Amino acid sequence: VAKRNAEAHKVSDKITFLQGDLWGPLQNLRFDLILSNPPYVSTSEYTDLPPEVRDHEPKIALDGREDGLHCIKEIIKFAPGFIDSGGWLMIEMAPIQTGTVMTMMDRMNAYTGIKRVKDYSRSYRVVVAQMA
Repeated sequence: VAKRNAEAHKVSDKITFLQGDLWGPLQNLRFDLILSNPPYVSTSEYTDLPPEVRDHEPKIALDGREDGLHCIKEIIKFAPGFIDSGGWLMIEMAPIQTGTVMTMMDRMNAYTGIKRVKDYSRSYRVVVAQMA
């Protein structure tokens, strides 16, 4: 889907696409910034999504499993191995998840400057942290 969108907007020649399960295709790579929009809808909420969302995205892109945090937990756990010291991690999620995610990051002692950012509708939607 991402590749088709990039081709439609004539930017695919500027993007390297890697496909795999979370960190798999990124082995031995280091980054200054990782920005993620992982699946964060719980399985029970998935069927209640509006059709314009649910019917136009692959289920794997939306369904974050039981609590909606499956991928986010994995990202938080393993990101320090892929982001250089002083680099940044930014994760989009449901507003109700931001407090839990900030607590998870704080408990790891790998992140500093943990904060949440509001979207255009003035809801907290992104958690940002810097690598210690």
